[in-house]
Amino acid sequence: MVDLKELHNICYTEYQKLMPELEQNRKKGLTFILISTAAFIMTAVAVIILFVYLSKNFPQKSALIGFAGLAVFLVYRVSWAIFNPTVIYRLTSSKLKHIYFSKLIPALHKINFDIKYAEKEAVFLRETLIQSGLFSQFQTSDTDDSFCGTYNGVDFRICELDLGANSESIDPNFKGIVVSFKSNKKIKSNVIVVSKQDKNVKNKESNSFLQVLFAITIIFGISLCILPKNSMKFLEVSVTFAFMLIFFLIPATLTSWYSNHKRAKEQGGEIKLEDVDFEKRFEVTSGDEIESRYLVTPAFMERFLSLTTAFGTKNAKCAFFKNQVMFAISTKKNLFEISSVFKPLTPNSPDNFYKELTSILQMIDYFKLDEQTKI
Repeated sequence: MVDLKELHNICYTEYQKLMPELEQNRKKGLTFILISTAAFIMTAVAVIILFVYLSKNFPQKSALIGFAGLAVFLVYRVSWAIFNPTVIYRLTSSKLKHIYFSKLIPALHKINFDIKYAEKEAVFLRETLIQSGLFSQFQTSDTDDSFCGTYNGVDFRICELDLGANSESIDPNFKGIVVSFKSNKKIKSNVIVVSKQDKNVKNKESNSFLQVLFAITIIFGISLCILPKNSMKFLEVSVTFAFMLIFFLIPATLTSWYSNHKRAKEQGGEIKLEDVDFEKRFEVTSGDEIESRYLVTPAFMERFLSLTTAFGTKNAKCAFFKNQVMFAISTKKNLFEISSVFKPLTPNSPDNFYKELTSILQMIDYFKLDEQTKI
């Protein structure tokens, strides 16, 4: 059995050994970031000066100005691709984690904590994420850090995920950390705990197609108001507007509503909780009220809130399904970081990583204890 005090000692002892090497690599990465940033600023200034000079001295030679501008732009883009400060930051941060975890993971194995770390490695099947009902429909899935292994006899998976409606999505379906582990309890129906304001759940369809149709319909409607009533153009727009409304917008809206309504009904209705404060923040849905109360206990609510505190977010959700428990915690910050590249390392730099990891392990301990004591 893994002792969390022993885990704490190993996390900080291994860090202390590596601190000089980590700090050296952090400073090196920061130097590259500052140099590349300065180079980009100087390039931008040079471009402005060149265009001002050519415009004033050769106003009649527009082709010369165009070619010079194109050449400078290409040089700028190539240099940006090679020395992009954002890329250098990510590479430096990744290197710091690799140095630390390459020593930490073998040390954890010595206390019987079977854990594996990987970058850009998908640990969840698309089907599993869909079955959980914790996300709306997504097309893309981008993985960052991931951990998997066995803790006190319980298999677990931890992964930073970015789910998008499509490859061009600016606003992600979900961005944060997903945690899953086997439940020692038999779970018959899906039980979902979700933040009140979170609408990206239960595999709801994306509304982007409907939004486009609605925008086009509005444009046609405005055109009808502007055009003269007796003109041929008014008649053409009226027919097109009616066609769009009858054959596209209304059927698409009804189909989307029916699909989402049917899916929500299959996954059950809202369950009332005894904890009023918890119910103000979260909604619990299930097809089995008795089972949901058996799973979402006051002790679970306390652990769940502790989990959100550890990751510094108010948006979290959880699903009990197919004899497993899955948590999805929304956050925009990079998780499991040893330290920011812009801040000098200190003896307490692993604090955030340790809090994030142990909050998950304590949740696993809760479910294991819950099963053993039959609470």
